[in-house]
Amino acid sequence: MFMPAIAWRYALFYAGAFLTLGTLLPFWPLWLESRGLTAVEIGQLLAVFSWSKVVATPLIGQMSDRSGRSKAALTIVAGASLLCYLAFLPAAGYWPLLILQLLAGIAFQAMIPLGENNTMQAVLRDGLDYGRIRLCGSLAFMAGTLLCGLLLREAGTPWVLYLVIAGLAATLLACLQLPSDIRRRPQGRFWGGFRQLLRLPAFVVFLAAGALLQGSHALYYGFSSLHWQTAGLSATTIGLLWAEGVLAEVLLFAFAGRALATWSTARLLVVAGLCGILRWGVLGSTTALLPLLAAQLLHAGTFGAAHLAAVHYIAKVAQPQGLGGTAQSLYAAVAGGLVSGLLLLASGPLYASLGGAGFFVMAGVSASGLLLTGLFQRLAGGIAAR
Repeated sequence: MFMPAIAWRYALFYAGAFLTLGTLLPFWPLWLESRGLTAVEIGQLLAVFSWSKVVATPLIGQMSDRSGRSKAALTIVAGASLLCYLAFLPAAGYWPLLILQLLAGIAFQAMIPLGENNTMQAVLRDGLDYGRIRLCGSLAFMAGTLLCGLLLREAGTPWVLYLVIAGLAATLLACLQLPSDIRRRPQGRFWGGFRQLLRLPAFVVFLAAGALLQGSHALYYGFSSLHWQTAGLSATTIGLLWAEGVLAEVLLFAFAGRALATWSTARLLVVAGLCGILRWGVLGSTTALLPLLAAQLLHAGTFGAAHLAAVHYIAKVAQPQGLGGTAQSLYAAVAGGLVSGLLLLASGPLYASLGGAGFFVMAGVSASGLLLTGLFQRLAGGIAAR
């Protein structure tokens, strides 16, 4: 895969960050269990990690913008993330682990949107292909999951934390070799950047549409593996279905440069909404393998298209005002924290009462995001068409 040398610097950031994430998401609960926490306590720590981004991430993004030094801000949160997970090495007991989980969540959850902001600055400045840079993160996520699974089987749960620390150390090194930057700083009071963005009706509707489209994955992330296992699919088959979804995302990112040259922000959101209605409809209707294999290809649309629409629209609207970090962090807090968190909370009772039919509700969530996309297109005008 050809990319200019400067693009590889940003690709290495995504590789380190998503190697870490590919370890944390599937296996961190197992490490917490090995420290003696109960299922209820583990759930509480995972909730703290997820919800830490709702308030802290936008504040850190705004501080990054106001400093005018986005590389320095990114390096600081990467270093703080590494220190937090190093502190897990001797930690034991519910309260010390809870406090560390909160601090780690604040630092780590801010790191990825700040990294997106840095990357999009380079994309706009140097004409880089965002999709090819970002697919390195998706590949690293898969590598982290596979490597950690192997290490767990061969060497036990301590290696979950060791691999997280290794991933964050690589991320910090990648941050240090990013190009230095001193950017335009937003003027006015600290909260002015949030007010400036939230006064834009199109941006507010975009936040809501993007949050619903991404939040529609809640039941899939939380209960698809259990649903498929109950239906008789093997662990190997379930793992391959998950891997297929990530590979579909990787293929989209590989050709994202061409897609973005011809597809508008609004069209990408429409694709995400239509794919969500179809994908969740299939998952709610059947557990037969062939339809599931076809539906998993739609991850390129439900996640990938919505993500590409978000980073590019935010860059066009917020970067010229020096508010890229604020906007990326606000989107992460609303879409990945607030709305996804609420839908994840609802997914437990939803699956308990409806089983696989709960995916039809997620199809309705995607349809709601699709309807808001029409309103966004009217409000945004020419920006939505680019």
